[in-house]
Amino acid sequence: MFSISPARILILTLLTSLSGCAASPAPAPAPAAVQSPAAPWWQALHDPRLDALQAQALQTNVDALRKALSWQSAQAQARLTGLDEQPSPSLGLNASTSRALHAGTTSVLVNGVNVPVDTGARTTRSYGASAGLSYEVDLWSRLAQATRADRADAALRREEWYGARWLLGTRVAEAYWTIAAIDARLPLLTELAQAADEAVRIAQVRLKEGKLRADEVDVVVTRQYEARRRVADAQIDRRLRLNALAVLLDRDTAALEPQLAPGMVRLPAGEPPPPTLGTPAQTLERRPDVRQARLAVDAALARLHVAEAARYPALNLGLNLLTNGGDWGHWFSQPLATLGAGLAVPLVDWRRLDTRRDIARNTLDDAALALRATVRQALTDVDNALLERERWRQAWQAAQAQRAEKEKVHAVARLRQEAGAAGRLDVLQSREGVLAAEIELIDLRLRAWIDLMTLYKATGEGAESSL
Repeated sequence: MFSISPARILILTLLTSLSGCAASPAPAPAPAAVQSPAAPWWQALHDPRLDALQAQALQTNVDALRKALSWQSAQAQARLTGLDEQPSPSLGLNASTSRALHAGTTSVLVNGVNVPVDTGARTTRSYGASAGLSYEVDLWSRLAQATRADRADAALRREEWYGARWLLGTRVAEAYWTIAAIDARLPLLTELAQAADEAVRIAQVRLKEGKLRADEVDVVVTRQYEARRRVADAQIDRRLRLNALAVLLDRDTAALEPQLAPGMVRLPAGEPPPPTLGTPAQTLERRPDVRQARLAVDAALARLHVAEAARYPALNLGLNLLTNGGDWGHWFSQPLATLGAGLAVPLVDWRRLDTRRDIARNTLDDAALALRATVRQALTDVDNALLERERWRQAWQAAQAQRAEKEKVHAVARLRQEAGAAGRLDVLQSREGVLAAEIELIDLRLRAWIDLMTLYKATGEGAESSL
């Protein structure tokens, strides 16, 4: 019926075999009927508060709800388009009233005989009914391809809904863990600020005694300012994260605060689990964005079929039953049935048809390029996430070694103070080093779990639990 360039066929074939995720165009079930084949990934962490937040988000997140409505609308559109492949019934009733403007005599032909009729100024009424059935023979699969395109669109909207729920889970977890990390840092930051305050008082006394220079005191004061600023920043960051989480849950921040009061939120214990990579094809098959891009190619290809088939003649069949009379009781006395067939030849409008075909081809090429870019980006995301995980591991080992060294320095400072060889200021400064090292470890623990979410996004891990 029509041809596709060899380059386009090659692109589609390669991408289809690479992604391994060709989707069926069959209509998807309603969201309420979807059953998750796997438990959500966050349940393995055994954190009831995180479980509750995730459940609330899945129920109330505006973006996910809008994606569900978009899917339902696309399903309805696919069903509507599918009806074009079936006969279309029609039923009509009519009533008319007529009155001649001039009186006179005329004649009507009855069984080949002219019969005079008086056309005096009088009113006549007529009532009628009609029933019909029309059907387009789908000679070139135009209607079937239009249905296939809309079903692919519906499946794409379904994948968008899956993807929104999947990404929502990672965003809720990231906000929750960030709040937990802030809560873990705040006591250390507060102690750090208190130690800095005490160090400033001691430094000022030693300055007056001539035991410290002004520039040395200035360094202590700068550390005090930095410590106080970090406490204030942490408090503001906590509020910002609560606001972000409230938006995800479509709730007021004030209503969310009791559920996430300080001390009630915690980071997961231990190191994040190792990733489940599998083959590249398995990774791509799990990613909703790759599946969406593949379905966009399906829809574009079907619409190119539609544009090509629109150039060929269309055969329409029609069956109509008509009846009328001056009284409804006469309707069935002289019914009229008609059976017709029409052949429409659209090639006379070739410029419009050519333009529509060109648009459809460009759309297909664009969808194929988007799929190729999505596949390439997906593979790059996995590589980048693994590199970030390795960088975190090296930073974690270095931070642990640093804390051990800081603790040794602090222990020596305390021994020197007890022996009278060092002052309180030296002990406070060494304690500040220990606190800074512990805060660094908390930050790295948070980063480890954030990196896990990045890796999940790259590999599609846990996406099946969003179904």
